[in-house]
Amino acid sequence: MKLKLQAAARLREVLATSPTFDALEKKWHEKDVGRAYFQVWHGGNKTVVVSYEITFRRNTRVGAFHEYKSDVNRANAVLNDLAREYHGKVAELELCTQKTCEEGDERRASDGDSAYSEYEQSINGKILIKE
Repeated sequence: MKLKLQAAARLREVLATSPTFDALEKKWHEKDVGRAYFQVWHGGNKTVVVSYEITFRRNTRVGAFHEYKSDVNRANAVLNDLAREYHGKVAELELCTQKTCEEGDERRASDGDSAYSEYEQSINGKILIKE
């Protein structure tokens, strides 16, 4: 019986959310902003992660960045707004930029693959906010 109570208490602890997580999840989880799809989840070290991805096919990351530049700018603006709103609590901010897309294409090429792909790929950005 004691083990069942301990397991139930642990489950409540795991399922408990924070006000930061609840607010971000309510506003941004599974939300589309243009082509960008946002998600919210618990990260490690008591952080909340808000990320977006823009999927594409038949292109390189740099090509997709230029093709969907307005969507990337809007999604990055959301992350920058969150960084301002949660100033002092931001653990990490990764925006999608031409440089990060170039690095992704170069990494793929260094693995012996072409940066161009017929298959689905994505470009993305994220912010980690301390709870």
